[in-house]
Amino acid sequence: MKTILTKAIAATAVLALTGVANADPVTYSFNEFEIGIALTDQIEGVTFSLVGATDGPRTRKISDKRYKGAGGIALRPSNVMKGGLGGPFFDIAIEFDTPTDFFSILALDADEPVNATAFLDGEIVDFIGFRGGSNFQVYKLELGEIGGSSLFDRVVIDIVTKGNKYEPGPELFDNLTFNRNVVPTPGAFTLLATSGVLAMRRRRLED
Repeated sequence: MKTILTKAIAATAVLALTGVANADPVTYSFNEFEIGIALTDQIEGVTFSLVGATDGPRTRKISDKRYKGAGGIALRPSNVMKGGLGGPFFDIAIEFDTPTDFFSILALDADEPVNATAFLDGEIVDFIGFRGGSNFQVYKLELGEIGGSSLFDRVVIDIVTKGNKYEPGPELFDNLTFNRNVVPTPGAFTLLATSGVLAMRRRRLED
C-alpha cells in the first residue's frame, strides 16, 4: 500500500509541475536594435552570451532576399565586427529568467551543421540538429511546444562542430520566438491539491 501511494504521489507531482498554459508567445526580428551592438540583456527576461567569449552576439544587417523568412537585422555569433562573414565564431547561449515551453529561431546560410539544445537546471530536455544544406539554406531551430509539458531555462545553439570539415556553422540567426510568462494550468493546481490529500492519507496509514 505504501509503495502504491508513493508512486501515485510522485506521478501526480510530476503532472502538476509539467502542466503549463499558453501564456505570452513573442517574436523578435532583431530589427528593433541598432546594427553592430552586442546583444546581452536588451530583451526583457532573456540573456544572450557567447560560449567561451566575452560580450554577446553582434547584430548585423542582412539584405540578401535568398534568406527566406528573414530580413533587416540578424544576429552574428561573434563578439567582433569584421568585413564579410569572417569570425571568430562562438556557440550562442540564451538564458530565460523564468522557464519557457517553446523556442524557435532561424539559422541562415545553414550550409554547415547546426544544433540547438534546451536545458532545465543543467539537464537536457530537448534537442534539434541539421547536417547542413545548400548555400543560403534557412533552417528553423524549434524546441518544445507552446502549452506542452517540457520546460527549459537555457538554449545553446552549437555552430562550432568539432571534428567536422564544416566549421563553424551558420553565421547568422534571425526571428527569435519564445513563450514567456508560462504559468501552471488550473488543472495543475488541482493535481497539486490531490497530491496533498494522498500525502495526508499516507501519513495516516503509516501512523
